Amino acid sequence: MGFTFLRLFALAMIVSPVFVSAAPLSVRQTTTGPIVPGTGTSPNPDWDHNGVGRGRVADPHVARQTTTGPIIPGTGTSPNPDWDHNGVGRGRVADPHVARQTTTGPIVPGTGTSPNPDWDHNGVGRGRVAAPHVARQTTTGPIIPGTGTSPNPDWDHNGVGRGRVADPHVARQTTTGPIIPGTGTSPNPDWDHNGVGRGRVADPHVARQTTTGPIVPGTGTSPNPDWDHNGVGRGRVADPHVARQTTTGPIIPGTGTSPNPDWDHNGVGRGRVADPHVARQTTTGPIIPGTGTSPNPDWDHNGVGRG
Repeated sequence: MGFTFLRLFALAMIVSPVFVSAAPLSVRQTTTGPIVPGTGTSPNPDWDHNGVGRGRVADPHVARQTTTGPIIPGTGTSPNPDWDHNGVGRGRVADPHVARQTTTGPIVPGTGTSPNPDWDHNGVGRGRVAAPHVARQTTTGPIIPGTGTSPNPDWDHNGVGRGRVADPHVARQTTTGPIIPGTGTSPNPDWDHNGVGRGRVADPHVARQTTTGPIVPGTGTSPNPDWDHNGVGRGRVADPHVARQTTTGPIIPGTGTSPNPDWDHNGVGRGRVADPHVARQTTTGPIIPGTGTSPNPDWDHNGVGRG
């Protein structure tokens, strides 16, 4: 009888559920313990963001541990082969979807190519790694050094000059004709990216024409309210999903807040506009100036320092 009771008790312990409160993504606490100040780790392996140094936290999908072992400080590799991000040097961690190993062999130092043909990112020089969805080979032939075009027409990224490769979803040809050198417009109205000057091409989802009229040079607003990107000054165009008008009133110059609560991006200072999915208000209270936390647990991004 006692043996039967012990068997039943053991079975109950096995099948009984264990409830553990899930931690939000991108928190200051790793799955194994506190992280080093200035770095961060997400407990969600699909979005693992380990710090790769003591400055900026690693870009999304970048982990400190490779699938084969520790990585070199200042670089990073995701253990998820679908989001493989090898470092391409000792400074900045590789951009998303950029790998150190091409499908045919090692790549040139300082450049990168993803082994996934759907996200092919060839290096376009020896400095900065190519921007997302940028390939070294156009659909008609090799491209000019320093520029790039994706062979996938749905993600057409023509170079807009001889320096920086075009940002994602930027084409050299507008729907009405050629664009001014140094600017760009996508012929796809769902991804309309007009240039906002003659220097840097507009960020994704930024248009030169607002829903009410022309915008101030150097700023931009998308006519699509779901992707509203107002300029936050006269220099850099607003980051994606950042608007000049908050839900309660105008914002401080140099910062921005999206009126869409699902994409709330409050400024975290007076310089750079807040990164996507970063809010000034935490779920428990105000955050430290210069850092940010999103009240949305699915996109929780805690600040990792004061810079």
